[in-house]
Amino acid sequence: MNTTKKPKCLIRIQGITLKSIDYGEYDKILHVFTREEGILHLIAKGANRPTSANKTGSQSLIDAEFLTEKKGEGHSLHVCREITPSDYRLYLRDDIDKLRTGCGLAHAVLRSQIPEHPAPPLFSLFHIYLDRIKVSANMPALSASFALKLLRYEGLFALPAGCSECGHFFPDGFFSEKLFYCADHRPEKSLFFSEEEFQILFLLAYSREISLIESLPISPELIKKIEIALY
Repeated sequence: MNTTKKPKCLIRIQGITLKSIDYGEYDKILHVFTREEGILHLIAKGANRPTSANKTGSQSLIDAEFLTEKKGEGHSLHVCREITPSDYRLYLRDDIDKLRTGCGLAHAVLRSQIPEHPAPPLFSLFHIYLDRIKVSANMPALSASFALKLLRYEGLFALPAGCSECGHFFPDGFFSEKLFYCADHRPEKSLFFSEEEFQILFLLAYSREISLIESLPISPELIKKIEIALY
Protein backbone atom coordinates (compact mmCIF):
# COMPACT_ATOMS: atom_id res chain seq x y z
CA MET A 1 0.00 0.00 0.00
CA ASN A 2 1.33 3.40 -1.00
CA THR A 3 1.48 5.62 2.08
CA THR A 4 3.21 8.56 0.41
CA LYS A 5 1.43 11.79 1.27
CA LYS A 6 0.41 14.07 -1.54
CA PRO A 7 2.34 17.36 -1.51
CA LYS A 8 0.42 20.32 -0.15
CA CYS A 9 -0.73 22.90 -2.69
CA LEU A 10 0.36 26.19 -1.14
CA ILE A 11 -0.38 29.46 -2.90
CA ARG A 12 0.21 33.10 -2.00
CA ILE A 13 -2.66 35.30 -3.09
CA GLN A 14 -3.58 38.94 -2.54
CA GLY A 15 -7.10 39.74 -1.45
CA ILE A 16 -9.52 41.74 0.70
CA THR A 17 -11.33 40.12 3.61
CA LEU A 18 -15.06 40.71 3.12
CA LYS A 19 -16.15 38.98 6.31
CA SER A 20 -14.46 37.50 9.36
CA ILE A 21 -16.34 35.06 11.63
CA ASP A 22 -15.19 33.56 14.92
CA TYR A 23 -15.09 29.77 14.71
CA GLY A 24 -14.69 27.82 17.91
CA GLU A 25 -12.54 29.33 20.63
CA TYR A 26 -9.48 30.36 18.65
CA ASP A 27 -10.12 30.02 14.89
CA LYS A 28 -11.64 32.34 12.30
CA ILE A 29 -13.48 31.75 9.02
CA LEU A 30 -12.50 34.36 6.42
CA HIS A 31 -14.36 35.22 3.23
CA VAL A 32 -11.64 36.72 1.05
CA PHE A 33 -12.21 38.42 -2.32
CA THR A 34 -9.30 37.91 -4.73
CA ARG A 35 -8.74 38.91 -8.33
CA GLU A 36 -7.48 35.50 -9.51
CA GLU A 37 -9.74 33.12 -7.55
CA GLY A 38 -12.86 35.12 -6.78
CA ILE A 39 -14.16 34.61 -3.24
CA LEU A 40 -12.21 32.09 -1.17
CA HIS A 41 -13.41 30.65 2.12
CA LEU A 42 -10.45 30.21 4.46
CA ILE A 43 -10.02 28.94 7.98
CA ALA A 44 -7.30 30.75 9.90
CA LYS A 45 -6.50 28.41 12.76
CA GLY A 46 -5.49 30.09 16.01
CA ALA A 47 -6.11 33.58 14.62
CA ASN A 48 -8.09 34.52 17.73
CA ARG A 49 -5.25 33.72 20.10
CA PRO A 50 -3.81 36.89 21.70
CA THR A 51 -0.31 35.94 20.57
CA SER A 52 -1.25 34.96 16.99
CA ALA A 53 0.63 36.74 14.23
CA ASN A 54 -2.56 36.46 12.13
CA LYS A 55 -4.87 38.16 14.65
CA THR A 56 -4.88 41.70 13.24
CA GLY A 57 -4.64 40.56 9.62
CA SER A 58 -7.82 38.49 9.93
CA GLN A 59 -10.09 41.53 10.42
CA SER A 60 -12.65 42.54 7.80
CA LEU A 61 -11.86 45.02 4.98
CA ILE A 62 -8.09 44.61 5.27
CA ASP A 63 -5.90 44.08 2.20
CA ALA A 64 -3.45 41.23 2.75
CA GLU A 65 -1.46 38.42 1.21
CA PHE A 66 -2.74 35.02 2.26
CA LEU A 67 -0.56 31.90 2.28
CA THR A 68 -3.21 29.28 1.63
CA GLU A 69 -3.27 25.51 1.46
CA LYS A 70 -5.82 24.87 -1.27
CA LYS A 71 -7.74 21.64 -1.02
CA GLY A 72 -8.81 19.67 -4.07
CA GLU A 73 -12.16 19.67 -5.84
CA GLY A 74 -15.13 19.21 -3.57
CA HIS A 75 -13.57 21.27 -0.77
CA SER A 76 -14.97 24.73 -0.17
CA LEU A 77 -12.94 25.60 2.93
CA HIS A 78 -9.18 26.02 2.61
CA VAL A 79 -6.56 26.43 5.32
CA CYS A 80 -4.91 29.83 5.70
CA ARG A 81 -1.38 29.38 7.02
CA GLU A 82 -0.19 32.97 7.11
CA ILE A 83 -1.60 36.49 6.67
CA THR A 84 0.58 39.45 5.70
CA PRO A 85 -1.43 42.71 5.79
CA SER A 86 -0.65 45.38 3.22
CA ASP A 87 -3.37 47.95 4.02
CA TYR A 88 -5.29 48.05 7.31
CA ARG A 89 -7.67 50.75 5.99
CA LEU A 90 -7.61 52.49 9.36
CA TYR A 91 -9.77 55.32 8.02
CA LEU A 92 -12.75 52.93 8.13
CA ARG A 93 -12.27 52.44 11.88
CA ASP A 94 -12.26 56.19 12.58
CA ASP A 95 -15.74 56.97 11.24
CA ILE A 96 -18.92 54.92 11.72
CA ASP A 97 -20.43 56.11 8.40
CA LYS A 98 -17.30 55.08 6.51
CA LEU A 99 -17.28 51.69 8.24
CA ARG A 100 -20.97 51.12 7.44
CA THR A 101 -20.38 52.03 3.80
CA GLY A 102 -17.38 49.72 3.51
CA CYS A 103 -19.29 46.84 5.12
CA GLY A 104 -22.21 47.53 2.77
CA LEU A 105 -19.98 47.24 -0.30
CA ALA A 106 -18.46 44.03 1.05
CA HIS A 107 -21.89 42.56 1.78
CA ALA A 108 -23.07 43.36 -1.76
CA VAL A 109 -20.10 41.47 -3.23
CA LEU A 110 -20.49 38.55 -0.85
CA ARG A 111 -24.19 38.03 -1.52
CA SER A 112 -23.83 38.29 -5.31
CA GLN A 113 -20.76 36.18 -6.11
CA ILE A 114 -20.34 32.42 -6.39
CA PRO A 115 -17.25 31.24 -4.46
CA GLU A 116 -14.10 30.57 -6.50
CA HIS A 117 -15.44 32.22 -9.67
CA PRO A 118 -12.99 34.97 -10.68
CA ALA A 119 -14.46 38.40 -11.40
CA PRO A 120 -11.47 40.69 -12.11
CA PRO A 121 -13.50 43.74 -13.28
CA LEU A 122 -15.66 43.60 -10.16
CA PHE A 123 -12.59 43.17 -7.96
CA SER A 124 -11.06 46.33 -9.47
CA LEU A 125 -14.33 48.25 -9.06
CA PHE A 126 -14.64 47.15 -5.43
CA HIS A 127 -11.07 48.25 -4.72
CA ILE A 128 -11.68 51.67 -6.29
CA TYR A 129 -14.88 52.32 -4.35
CA LEU A 130 -13.42 51.04 -1.08
CA ASP A 131 -10.47 53.42 -1.45
CA ARG A 132 -12.81 56.29 -2.37
CA ILE A 133 -14.60 56.04 0.98
CA LYS A 134 -11.56 57.70 2.58
CA VAL A 135 -12.29 61.08 0.95
CA SER A 136 -15.94 60.84 -0.09
CA ALA A 137 -18.47 63.34 1.19
CA ASN A 138 -21.47 61.48 -0.24
CA MET A 139 -21.59 57.92 1.11
CA PRO A 140 -25.19 57.24 -0.06
CA ALA A 141 -24.28 58.05 -3.67
CA LEU A 142 -21.16 55.90 -3.46
CA SER A 143 -23.09 52.93 -2.06
CA ALA A 144 -25.96 53.22 -4.56
CA SER A 145 -23.58 53.59 -7.50
CA PHE A 146 -21.60 50.50 -6.53
CA ALA A 147 -24.75 48.42 -6.08
CA LEU A 148 -26.11 49.44 -9.50
CA LYS A 149 -22.78 48.84 -11.24
CA LEU A 150 -22.53 45.41 -9.58
CA LEU A 151 -26.00 44.49 -10.89
CA ARG A 152 -25.03 45.76 -14.35
CA TYR A 153 -21.95 43.52 -14.21
CA GLU A 154 -24.18 40.56 -13.36
CA GLY A 155 -26.61 41.44 -16.17
CA LEU A 156 -29.43 42.14 -13.71
CA PHE A 157 -29.95 45.86 -14.26
CA ALA A 158 -30.28 48.15 -17.26
CA LEU A 159 -32.09 51.40 -17.94
CA PRO A 160 -34.19 51.02 -21.11
CA ALA A 161 -34.96 53.77 -23.60
CA GLY A 162 -38.67 53.11 -23.22
CA CYS A 163 -41.45 51.08 -21.66
CA SER A 164 -40.79 47.33 -21.44
CA GLU A 165 -44.35 46.67 -22.66
CA CYS A 166 -44.86 49.12 -25.53
CA GLY A 167 -41.43 50.69 -26.07
CA HIS A 168 -42.83 54.19 -25.63
CA PHE A 169 -40.24 56.71 -24.42
CA PHE A 170 -40.97 58.14 -20.99
CA PRO A 171 -39.32 61.02 -19.12
CA ASP A 172 -40.58 59.39 -15.94
CA GLY A 173 -41.88 55.88 -15.33
CA PHE A 174 -42.56 52.93 -13.08
CA PHE A 175 -40.37 50.05 -11.93
CA SER A 176 -41.49 46.50 -11.14
CA GLU A 177 -39.72 43.10 -11.17
CA LYS A 178 -36.49 44.49 -12.71
CA LEU A 179 -38.38 46.21 -15.58
CA PHE A 180 -39.53 49.76 -16.33
CA TYR A 181 -42.99 50.74 -17.61
CA CYS A 182 -44.93 53.79 -18.78
CA ALA A 183 -48.01 54.99 -16.92
CA ASP A 184 -50.37 53.09 -19.23
CA HIS A 185 -48.72 49.70 -18.63
CA ARG A 186 -47.51 49.97 -15.06
CA PRO A 187 -48.16 46.90 -12.88
CA GLU A 188 -49.79 47.25 -9.49
CA LYS A 189 -47.48 48.18 -6.60
CA SER A 190 -44.80 49.51 -8.96
CA LEU A 191 -42.32 52.21 -7.93
CA PHE A 192 -42.59 55.64 -9.50
CA PHE A 193 -39.39 57.37 -10.64
CA SER A 194 -39.52 61.01 -11.74
CA GLU A 195 -37.55 62.31 -14.71
CA GLU A 196 -34.94 63.78 -12.36
CA GLU A 197 -34.67 60.47 -10.47
CA PHE A 198 -34.18 58.60 -13.76
CA GLN A 199 -31.32 60.93 -14.66
CA ILE A 200 -29.70 60.31 -11.27
CA LEU A 201 -30.13 56.53 -11.68
CA PHE A 202 -28.46 56.71 -15.09
CA LEU A 203 -25.44 58.59 -13.75
CA LEU A 204 -25.12 56.33 -10.72
CA ALA A 205 -25.14 53.22 -12.88
CA TYR A 206 -23.16 54.34 -15.92
CA SER A 207 -20.88 57.26 -15.06
CA ARG A 208 -17.16 56.52 -14.68
CA GLU A 209 -16.45 59.80 -12.90
CA ILE A 210 -16.76 59.24 -9.17
CA SER A 211 -16.57 62.98 -8.50
CA LEU A 212 -19.69 63.43 -10.67
CA ILE A 213 -21.43 60.55 -8.88
CA GLU A 214 -20.66 62.12 -5.51
CA SER A 215 -22.13 65.45 -6.62
CA LEU A 216 -25.58 63.93 -7.21
CA PRO A 217 -28.37 65.00 -4.85
CA ILE A 218 -29.78 61.75 -3.46
CA SER A 219 -32.80 62.08 -1.21
CA PRO A 220 -33.74 59.52 1.46
CA GLU A 221 -36.81 58.70 -0.65
CA LEU A 222 -34.68 57.86 -3.68
CA ILE A 223 -32.33 55.73 -1.55
CA LYS A 224 -35.36 53.79 -0.30
CA LYS A 225 -36.63 53.28 -3.85
CA ILE A 226 -33.24 52.01 -4.99
CA GLU A 227 -33.06 49.57 -2.08
CA ILE A 228 -36.55 48.22 -2.88
CA ALA A 229 -35.75 47.99 -6.59
CA LEU A 230 -32.49 46.14 -5.99
CA TYR A 231 -33.58 43.72 -3.29
